[in-house]
Amino acid sequence: MALTLEAANLVRQKTFAYQLDPMTRKALNGFFAYWAQSKQNADLQLIRYANNTTVSDSLGSGGICQDTGFSPIAGVTSTVYAFYGRNVNAATGGSGTGDGTDSYIRLFNATTNATLASAPITCMIDDDDDTFLYLNRKGLIFGTDLTISADTGTAGTESAISNAAAGFVIVGA
Repeated sequence: MALTLEAANLVRQKTFAYQLDPMTRKALNGFFAYWAQSKQNADLQLIRYANNTTVSDSLGSGGICQDTGFSPIAGVTSTVYAFYGRNVNAATGGSGTGDGTDSYIRLFNATTNATLASAPITCMIDDDDDTFLYLNRKGLIFGTDLTISADTGTAGTESAISNAAAGFVIVGA
C-alpha cells in the first residue's frame, strides 16, 4: 500500500478541523511556511487517529487503544514531520473523564506496538485538555511501518479510551 499524498496546502487546511491553541497553530504555521520555502511545497499526508478501539471511523481515524495499536500505512516507508495530540474532556466534546491518569502516545517504527524500543517518538499527555506537538523539519524516517499507540505508563500497558489523545500525524515520502 502506498502513501496517499496530497498538496501540502490541503494538509494544512485539514489541520484547521482541530481546535488548536494559539501556540500550536503558530508552530504549525511556521512548519508549513518552512515547507513551502525549503521543500518546494512537496506533497504530504495527514493521518488522523482517535482515542477509541475502532479500526477506522467515518473520518478515516484509527483507534490507538487497540491491543496492537493503529497502523494506517501498512508497511510503507514514510517520513514523520509532525505529530499532534490532545486529550479533550467530555465537556468539550471529547471522551476524557478527568480521572487523573497520564497517557503516553507513541509512534512505533514497527507493525505493532509490541517493542517499546521501536518507539522513537513518545509524548506524555497529562490527563484532560493537555496537548502536545512534535515537529521535525528534516523528518524522521520510519522504514518498517508506522504504528500509533497509547499506553498508561512507561511499561507499555494499553491506555483506556478516557486517557488517550486524538490527533494527527503528518508524513511524507
